[in-house]
Amino acid sequence: MKKTTNIPTLLFLGPLLLGLCYWLIRTYGLPIHDFSNAYIGAVFLKEGWWSTGVYDAWKFNSMALEKGFSNLFLAYYPNTPFLAFFFYPATFLSPIWAKICFNLLSSSLFLLMLVRAQRRWRFSAGVFLLVPVVFFTSLRNGLYFGQVYLLLSFLLAEGLHAFQKKRFVVGAFCWAIALMLKVFPVLLGVLLIAEKHYKAALVYGVACISLLSISLFQVDMASWMYYFTDVFPKSSSGTYYDGFTPAAKSATMLFKHLFVYDALHNPTPVFNSYTAFIFMQAFYKTIVLSTAIFFTWKSKQDLITKVGLWLIAGMLLSPGLSSYAGILLLFPWLVVFRNDLQLTQKQQILFSVLIALYVNLPITYFYELPLYLKFPKVYVLLLIFIYYQQLLLPKESKRINHISQVGIGMGLFLFFTVPAVIKKTPPQNTYVLEKEKHILTSDYTIKNGQLEYEYWTVPAPKRLTTNIMVHQFDTNVVRIKDKQIYYKGMPLTNTNSNKRKPMVINGKEIFYLSDQNRGMGFYTLMKVRLTEKK
Repeated sequence: MKKTTNIPTLLFLGPLLLGLCYWLIRTYGLPIHDFSNAYIGAVFLKEGWWSTGVYDAWKFNSMALEKGFSNLFLAYYPNTPFLAFFFYPATFLSPIWAKICFNLLSSSLFLLMLVRAQRRWRFSAGVFLLVPVVFFTSLRNGLYFGQVYLLLSFLLAEGLHAFQKKRFVVGAFCWAIALMLKVFPVLLGVLLIAEKHYKAALVYGVACISLLSISLFQVDMASWMYYFTDVFPKSSSGTYYDGFTPAAKSATMLFKHLFVYDALHNPTPVFNSYTAFIFMQAFYKTIVLSTAIFFTWKSKQDLITKVGLWLIAGMLLSPGLSSYAGILLLFPWLVVFRNDLQLTQKQQILFSVLIALYVNLPITYFYELPLYLKFPKVYVLLLIFIYYQQLLLPKESKRINHISQVGIGMGLFLFFTVPAVIKKTPPQNTYVLEKEKHILTSDYTIKNGQLEYEYWTVPAPKRLTTNIMVHQFDTNVVRIKDKQIYYKGMPLTNTNSNKRKPMVINGKEIFYLSDQNRGMGFYTLMKVRLTEKK
């Protein structure tokens, strides 16, 4: 894009400013959506109701309903405890005004970030005209849902500038706040190490520990331990909602559909092998991360250019992505318009088309398509990753000896495979229902000799009667202890999942609610046959 002169930068921000104002005004008439997870989590901290139970979707929704928060479908999982701590000041406002004020603050900082980036990174202000077009869905949904990604963009940009100016403390705390709100910036620490900025990486680590320590004034250490030992491992393995939802838009979910069997959600995988799932995912992650490392070593570009590739890599490695996370691609997108890189207009347009396609692709239309067509965003993001590095990696770059390449590749592959191999293969789910249209079954009962279950939805839970006949049931001889089902004092299960309400049905089976192989607290009806356990 040609350099624009003699026109105030703010004029080019006009369309974006109008769009942000329109979406901010619309926010007033919309539900508080995802913002409710952070806001109500903060309210629980303030009122002393906080516990690890907030990570259980059913418990969190039930507790919130008891406290007067209605018409909501909450899911604090997989956020860090710091998110609730960060939003503590918002609790002094009503939910809707807290969301509006947060959106206003985020939008203002986002605009400030763009103005500063244009001056620091030296690209034409005319590029701002394209921002509301290329990033339309991410901007709109980010404000409608009250998400933190506009704020994250500001923190990442300011932290980047501070690191370039060797103001490590400022840069570290900007990136640390971003990491504590959304985990993916942890990869930027790997970038600092790859760049041999060891002091900066150390300060970054100290900043993260400092923020965690500060949060302990409100968040108990048990919650943090639970997050690191249970929540993070489960979420990083791609266990969201029903465990197989294409709404996660990630390569992890694609590999699950290819290799992991599930009687209800994936009865016909291409090749039923959990081992293949582990190794293919490790191979994929090794390729992405090693490519980012080698680009960092080979490239003669500055830190801004390298951060762009690492943000794309972080999105490729993420087990779950959202429409509003697409705003992170703003960084690599702005980089290709830098005047000093001298990329052609054709290259800039092609890259913009790829970014716009990824950000604005209506993914819901692909859910019912054949497997390989369900995850178009994964393919587009891979194209963006490949094209970006090819655009910016000079033909005559630094050479990396083969021993280093093999060493990095083998090290990463082992890093991703060994922990997964050591873990037990997840047990198969044995479902009660033949089909599941709801992601959270909150209760079940026996009514007129038939099984009836309740599922959580907005504005209130609903009940459905099944055609499963129940002639007798008993709750006295079965109980749950240490997350396991005991029948007449004998354990029948040995799985690390939350379980609720066991009931002996017709003397042959035990029905119970479980989130096994699912997002925390996203229960469904499962069963275990008594004849199999005799």
